[in-house]
Amino acid sequence: MSEKQVPDVQYKGNGEQKGFFVSYTQLAIAVVVVIAITVAVGLIAGLTGNAGSGSQASTGGTTVATTMATTKAAATTKATVASTTKGPTVKPTTPAPPKYPALAKARLPTDIKPSEYYFELDVDMTTLSYTGINVINFTVVNPTNIIVVHIDGITVTGTPQVSTDRYFSTGLQNVIDQGSYAKNNYYYTVLQSNLQAGGVYYVRYTYNAKLSSDRSGFYKYQYTRASDRATVWAAASQLEDFYARRVLPCFDEPAMKATFQANITVPSNYSALWNTMRTGVTMMGDKKRFEFSTKTPVMSTYLMAFTVDDFVNVNGTTNRNTMVRVFSRPGIKQYSNYALGAAINITEYFESLFGLNYQMGKQDHVAVPVFAAGAMENWGLILYREELLSYDPYYINSNGLESIVTVISHELAHMWFGNLATLQWWNHLWLNEAFANFFQNFGAAPYEPGLFLMQQFVLDSVQSGLSTDSSPTSHPIVPPSAYGPFFDRITYQKGGSVLRMFRDYLGHDNFFTGLRGYLNDYSYSNADTVQLFASLTKAVAQNPFNISEFLGPWVYQMGYPVVNVTRDTQNNQGVMTQQRYLNNKDANPSQEGTGSPYVSPYQYKWTIPVNYYDQASSNVRRVVFGMNDAQAVVPWPANSWIKLNANQMGFYRVMYPIDNWNRLATALQSNLNVLLNTDRANLLDDAFTFALTKRLDITVPLSLTKYMSNEVDHLPWTVVSNNFFNFRLRLSNRQSFQHFVKYNLKISGPPADRLQFLDTGGFMEKSARYTVLNTACGAGYVPCINNASAILAKYMMNKVANNVPATYRTIVFRYGIAYGGVAEWDALYNEMRQSLDITDRGRILNALSYARQPWILRRFLNYSMDPTKISASSTFTVFTFVSRNPVGRYLAWDYFRENQAFIKQRYGSTRTLLSIVTQYFNDQFRLDEVRKYIAAYPETTLAAKATENGIIARIQNNMRYLTDFESKMSTWFSQN
Repeated sequence: MSEKQVPDVQYKGNGEQKGFFVSYTQLAIAVVVVIAITVAVGLIAGLTGNAGSGSQASTGGTTVATTMATTKAAATTKATVASTTKGPTVKPTTPAPPKYPALAKARLPTDIKPSEYYFELDVDMTTLSYTGINVINFTVVNPTNIIVVHIDGITVTGTPQVSTDRYFSTGLQNVIDQGSYAKNNYYYTVLQSNLQAGGVYYVRYTYNAKLSSDRSGFYKYQYTRASDRATVWAAASQLEDFYARRVLPCFDEPAMKATFQANITVPSNYSALWNTMRTGVTMMGDKKRFEFSTKTPVMSTYLMAFTVDDFVNVNGTTNRNTMVRVFSRPGIKQYSNYALGAAINITEYFESLFGLNYQMGKQDHVAVPVFAAGAMENWGLILYREELLSYDPYYINSNGLESIVTVISHELAHMWFGNLATLQWWNHLWLNEAFANFFQNFGAAPYEPGLFLMQQFVLDSVQSGLSTDSSPTSHPIVPPSAYGPFFDRITYQKGGSVLRMFRDYLGHDNFFTGLRGYLNDYSYSNADTVQLFASLTKAVAQNPFNISEFLGPWVYQMGYPVVNVTRDTQNNQGVMTQQRYLNNKDANPSQEGTGSPYVSPYQYKWTIPVNYYDQASSNVRRVVFGMNDAQAVVPWPANSWIKLNANQMGFYRVMYPIDNWNRLATALQSNLNVLLNTDRANLLDDAFTFALTKRLDITVPLSLTKYMSNEVDHLPWTVVSNNFFNFRLRLSNRQSFQHFVKYNLKISGPPADRLQFLDTGGFMEKSARYTVLNTACGAGYVPCINNASAILAKYMMNKVANNVPATYRTIVFRYGIAYGGVAEWDALYNEMRQSLDITDRGRILNALSYARQPWILRRFLNYSMDPTKISASSTFTVFTFVSRNPVGRYLAWDYFRENQAFIKQRYGSTRTLLSIVTQYFNDQFRLDEVRKYIAAYPETTLAAKATENGIIARIQNNMRYLTDFESKMSTWFSQN
C-alpha cells in the first residue's frame, strides 16, 4: 500500500480491536495523534482491527466437547453517575472466557489450511448492502471438530454447511453449534465429530452486510458525474490489513494463502471488477452477473479487491502481451494515458530486473474518487486515489507528476514484494513496504529520468525517516510479533533508506542476485526477515560478508546513529565515534524510553558504511565503522573541510567540529558546486536539526544559508523553505519577524528573479521555481507579489486564454488572494465549487486561507461549518489553514470559542478542533486562555484528557522555543 499519503499512521482497522497491541492510554493518544495528522494533511485512515499477539496456536489438534452447555459472555456494565447523585458504585463485571478454547488466542488455530475460495456477492446499490455465499475448500492438518474463521460486521444467515463435496450433495457433516466471538472477530462452527487429518472438506456460509462508510472493507462512496453533475453512488474495497473479514468469512491472516474465484452481481447500470479478468456476463432481470471463473494465484486475503461503478478505461499491453487497463470516471478518461504508459513500462522493467514475470493475465489500475490510502496493491486490480493516477497537466505540476509515477511504481513493486513473496506476519511488514518504498523511485527513474528520482529519494525518504525515528518511543523496523503493523515512516521511509544504503554497500549485482534468490525461494509463499537474510547471504557466499550482522541492528532496534567526527591534527585524520541520536539531547541514548516495549539486542550500535570526500579530492571513498569498534578514522588533510555521508547514502547524521561547519559554509559561498546537491540538502538538514535540538548554535545553519541567494536547486531549497516556514509560523506577530523577513528577502529574491514565473525547464527547475517563488512571495517580495496578482487578474478575465500553468498555479492563487480582495476570493471560491478536479479543489481551498482581511477569513470559517458551502470533511482542514495565517490565528480561536456549543454538538468533543486552533500559540496570555477554556468546558474522556495535556505541552514548548532561539535569531537576521 502506498504510504506517500499516509505518513505517521501506525494502525488501521477497527479501533475497538486495537487494545491487544497497546494500552488504553496509548490507544487514546494514538487516536488523538491520528486525528491531528488526518486534519493536517487531509488523510483518512482508520485504526487497526484485531491482529493478535503473534503467539502461534497449538498445532496438536483442537477438539471441543460436544456436550458443553451453551453459555453467554457476561456483559460489561458501564454506569454513569451524575456528580450530584449519590449511590452505590457499579463495578464492571469481568467478561467470561470464550465458549471454546480455540477462540481464546488472537491468532487462528492452525489445524485447518484453506486452499480455495468460491464466493458470490449480490450488491444492491439502492439499499447499499450486499448478500454473499462463500465456499472455502480446506485441508485438515490436525484432527479438529471446530472451524474458526474471521468475520467483522457480517451477519451469517443460516447454519454453515460442511461437506466433503463442493456442491454439498453428499458427505455432509453434522453441525451442532455455531456463533461468533467478537473480541477476536471469530466465527466458529462446531461439528459432532472430528475432521480427520489429511482430509479435504468444504464449508459454505451465507451472509449479508451493509457497504461500509469508513473507506475500509467493501465500502460505498459518492462522486459527481461530469456529464450531468449528478451525485452517483459507487463501491470499492480496501482489505489490508484486517478488512477482508468485513467482506466474507475467511481465514484473514497473510500466511493463510489460497486461490479465489468470484461472481459479482450488480444493478444493470453498473459494472464490476475483480482481481482476475471477467470471463462472462449474465443478465438477470435488472441485474448483471459478472463472472470471473479464472482463479487467482495463491495469495493472501488482503489482496482481494472489488469495484462497482460505471467507469471506463484506456488500455494497452506489455511486451509479454499482459493486458494493462486504467479505469476512471468517464469525464477524466483522457487523463489516464500517462498512467497507462508508466504502468506498462515499469512492469516490463521490473520483469527484467527481478528475473520473474508479472504473474497475472491482466493488470487493472483504478482511479477511485474516494480512497483512504494513497493506493493499494491488490493483485490484478490496483486501486488508487484518483489524483494519484490521473495526470492532467493543466492542474498537476512537476511534484504531482513525481507522486503519480512513484505511486504507480510502488504498487507495481508489490506485485513481487508482497503479492508473490508475502510477509509471514504483520511485524515483518517492511518486507512489503520498505521494498516498495525503495523501488518506487528506483523503478520509475528509468521511465522518468528527468525527475531525478534517486536524488529526490533523499528528501522524500531519507530525511523524512530520520525525522521520525529520533524519538525514544519509536519502534524497530521489525518489532516483536505482538506489535504492529506499523504503516508509518519507519516501516516505509526508514526501511527503504536502509535498503538504499545496503545496496550501495553490498553492490548492485550482489544486491539483486540476493533479491532474485529471495523471490524464487518464497514465490507464492510467505517469509520473514530471517529468511530474507538467508537468501541474501546465499548471494554473497563467495564474499565473507555477514548479512545479519550488518542489517540486524538497522531493522531489529529502533533509532539510528549520529557519527561525531573530531579532527586529529597530529595525524591528519578524522576520528569518528557513534551513539544513538535522540531529539532530546539530554536523554540517555543507550536506554529505551519509559514504557517502551522494545529492548535493543545491539546496545544501540550499528555497522555504518561511511562514504566521504574532502576539499582535496572530490572522489568518494568509504570506511566501515563496525558496531563493535570504539572508533573509526578517515584521512582529513590539514586546513580543509570534509563531507561525510556523501550523497546522504547512509541513514545517520553527522556532527562536525565548528571549524568544519564554518569551512563548509565559506566554501558554499565561493562555489556551491563543491558539494553535490544531495549533500547541500543533507548538510542543511543536519545543521538545522542539531541547532533546534540545542546541539549546535542556531547561527551555524543560518550561516550555511548565506549562499542560498545563488542556489536554484530544488533539494537544498526545500530544506531551507521548510525550516523558514517554521520560523515564519513561530515569529509572525513578534517584533523579530521584521528581521527574519528582511533576511528571507535577501536570499530568496535573487533566485526568484532568475527563475521567474515561467513554465520552462525540467523537473528540478520547475520544482525549485515553485519553492523559491513561494518563499519569496511569502516574505512579501514585491516583484513576486506583483506578478502573482497580475497573472490572477488576467486569469479571472479569461480562464481559458490566460490559463495559469500548474508549475506556479498554487503561488498565483495564494498570493493573488493574499494581496487582493473579496473579488479574487469569491472568484476562486466559486471555481472550487464548480471544479471536478480533486487536485485543484484542494489547491484553491488552501489558497482561500491566505486572505488578509479578517472579515473574509471569518466568512471562510462560517462556510466551513455549512456543508452546503464547503464539504463537512474539509472543516478541520479550513481551521488548520486559517490558524497558520497570522491574521487568522486568533480570529480562529475567537470563532471557535463563540461556536463551541455547536462544535460540541456536531463532533461530540471540542478537543480536536481546540488542538488545531491553538497549535501556534506561544505566550502566557494565550496559555492562560486555553486553560480557562478547558476548565469552563470540561470533557472527561481519556482521549479528551490526553488531547488537553498535549495542547498545554505544545504551547509550553512553543514558548520555550522563543526563549531559546528568538533573541539570537533576531540579532543574526538583523546583522545579515
